[in-house]
Amino acid sequence: MVSLILFTLGVIIVGIGIHRYKGPISVWCIAYGSATVSYSYLGIPIGVSLILLALATLPIVSDKWGMPIVFLSIAACILGLIFAKRLLTPPWLRWLEEEHGTILPMLQREIQKMGPENWNRRINTQAELEEWIHEVKLRRKREAMGLEN
Repeated sequence: MVSLILFTLGVIIVGIGIHRYKGPISVWCIAYGSATVSYSYLGIPIGVSLILLALATLPIVSDKWGMPIVFLSIAACILGLIFAKRLLTPPWLRWLEEEHGTILPMLQREIQKMGPENWNRRINTQAELEEWIHEVKLRRKREAMGLEN
């Protein structure tokens, strides 16, 4: 029973991590900052760790193989903590930080103005994100020049 619970939980957590990594561009990734967001993808290594623990608790697995699997599970979790930010940051978020890192505070203010629901409906692809960034830059330039209120 414990094996089934661990396995099910592991699969669910891996699924959530993969969905966040491969899923659509999401407002919380920008609104909360990339430092905390990248660690939200820890579901992938933690889920894998739980699946390995489930395997180790199966009655057909002997102690000879059970303990090494437990240590492998712990190693997967620790390595996930160390390397998750670097390896599991979605490509679009990496691109945003590298190319437009200086305007992230402006983008966060825009999200607060628009509301998260409107932002999520509008930005679903890399092209839509680039178009929105271009609009924000143009609007800020016009405001700086005193052309818009």
